[in-house]
Amino acid sequence: MRPNGIRTPALAMTLAATVGLLTGCNPQGPAAKTDQSQVCTFGDLQGASHCKDGELAFFSPDIYGNESLPITVIAAYCNTNRPVYFNKAGVVCTFTDKRGLKALIAQPASAPQGGKP
Repeated sequence: MRPNGIRTPALAMTLAATVGLLTGCNPQGPAAKTDQSQVCTFGDLQGASHCKDGELAFFSPDIYGNESLPITVIAAYCNTNRPVYFNKAGVVCTFTDKRGLKALIAQPASAPQGGKP
């Protein structure tokens, strides 16, 4: 028995069961991996038009300060069934074109640049 009262075999069995359950949570299976060999980089909503479905996407805004822009990019272009990483500086995710947002990229961004009005 370990000093904290947890038995090593019990801990190992619990970890194994947890890993087994979590690996079953991916409906796309282990074959659905994002291609790591290329990154589609864009700095505004219109710039995503050259990205391909399933490609690793990196959004790095041309102008910083608009905290709503990363979440807009996630809603518009990220496959939320795959990991999504974001902060004020940008977004990294698996690109998707499944939402039919061609109209969005054809219009100028209506969000104010550089912060809230």
